[in-house]
Amino acid sequence: MKNTSKAAAILGSIKSAKKAASSRENGKLGGRPTEKKTYWILSGEGETGTWKKHVATLTGIKRIATKERCNGDRWARIWEEIPETETTEAHIYDIDNGDMRDVPEED
Repeated sequence: MKNTSKAAAILGSIKSAKKAASSRENGKLGGRPTEKKTYWILSGEGETGTWKKHVATLTGIKRIATKERCNGDRWARIWEEIPETETTEAHIYDIDNGDMRDVPEED
């Protein structure tokens, strides 16, 4: 084991120019990738709306919902799908207020 490695083991970490450069490059690419989830958007005009299923990150689904709203001409709600487990059935919940309901039928 090198002397620097022994010292690092004692101190707990090593900072290097190579690690700093790697972190900078990763940051330029957006950092760590975020998890994609299944979301549903309920959007429409007036009282009626339609469901659309999307697989995206939270930031991505918010962008999609913004486009659905068409600068205020329409409304859109984002729902996250929670998969079925041994103890619960699959359902969706509204990310803004936590309302829950059954997963809608796909068109």
